[in-house]
Amino acid sequence: MTTASTGTRRRASVGSFAQLLLLAVIAGAGALMYLAKDFTLASAMRGTGTVAPFGKPRLMLSPVAGTVSTQALQNGPVVDQGQLLFRIETAEETADADALRSKDRAVRAMIDRLEAVVGGAEDIVFSDDLVGTAAAAQEQETFDEQKVSLVQQLQVFRDTAAKNRLEITEQKAAAVRFKQARDLAKQELDVIAPLVSRGVAPKLESLRLQQKVQELEAKRESATLTIPRLEASLQESERRLKETVTAFRADARKDLSEKNAELAAVQQALADSTGRVVTTEVRAPMRGTVGRAAAGDVRAGQVLAEIAPLMEALFVDVKLPASESATLRPNERAIVNVGSANIPSVLVDVGRNTNVDPQGQRFRQVSLRINADTAGFEQLTTAGLEVGVIVETRLPVLDYILDAIAVARGGALPWD
Repeated sequence: MTTASTGTRRRASVGSFAQLLLLAVIAGAGALMYLAKDFTLASAMRGTGTVAPFGKPRLMLSPVAGTVSTQALQNGPVVDQGQLLFRIETAEETADADALRSKDRAVRAMIDRLEAVVGGAEDIVFSDDLVGTAAAAQEQETFDEQKVSLVQQLQVFRDTAAKNRLEITEQKAAAVRFKQARDLAKQELDVIAPLVSRGVAPKLESLRLQQKVQELEAKRESATLTIPRLEASLQESERRLKETVTAFRADARKDLSEKNAELAAVQQALADSTGRVVTTEVRAPMRGTVGRAAAGDVRAGQVLAEIAPLMEALFVDVKLPASESATLRPNERAIVNVGSANIPSVLVDVGRNTNVDPQGQRFRQVSLRINADTAGFEQLTTAGLEVGVIVETRLPVLDYILDAIAVARGGALPWD
């Protein structure tokens, strides 16, 4: 009995010791886990990265044809997504609107021609919107034809007037010559008359001189009488020349008055045919910077504006060794090296899975964010630029224990 009791007491003592030892191990493990959770260790890992491509500018196209009535860019080129940028007014038209527009162009082109005629201009000055149109070409052709015809008519009168002036000059000169010749013949007659009376000179010579004096006087009178007739013809040519120009411009002035009245009627009919105005709003598809903006009349599909995404930050894609990056978390600090510059950044995305590069090395893809107000940001504005990266971590000891487990599992995170 005594030996049996002693064995029983010994087994009880061993069992109690084992329980105490187990409790001590559990307590120690718990304490270790507690310490591993609260105590942190700092480390840094290096890798290479590439600056990610930026957003491409987008072209905003006009959905309709019309007139830009509002361009809401008074506050600068930076716009928010959904912000109103343009209002385009499109007039709904009746079926005869196009015909009225053609009539409007034709009448206005005719008015420009008539105004040139009335003003005595050498050429037509068409309205800007008529230049190069069929209406302008037709009126220019009419203007040129009328101009040629008028010049030909006026040239006839000018030629007649020039001929009259020449004949007047010739007749005046002839009258002077005949007078001088007559006077000489009379003097010769006065000399020979006494000789004839005394019988010294033949009477026939006296008669010949008398006849010569009469003929020269007749020619002088004829030339003198021709001059007023020629002067009257000259005045008639000059009068008809002026009247032709005056009548041509008077007819143009009359037509101009009629065409102005016709234009008013056409434009009123055109205004009535356009009906109500439909307004189309165009809003910014994203936050960004507007590089150019259209104004005035636009066609359907015409570029209204070019909007580039606002660069508030850029991203760097980094490859880190899978064995070192298993415990990375978002918001870790990182340094991007560009030349001698060290640019701070923040870890924003950690790939959950690992990949294998062509050399057979496992890596994890992570992304860093650099805000636009960060010193050195401008050195990273080249898409595709390769940079060096240092990721700084400060993690609890427990995470490093989990990291070891992740490495043992091939680099996969414990919760993957």
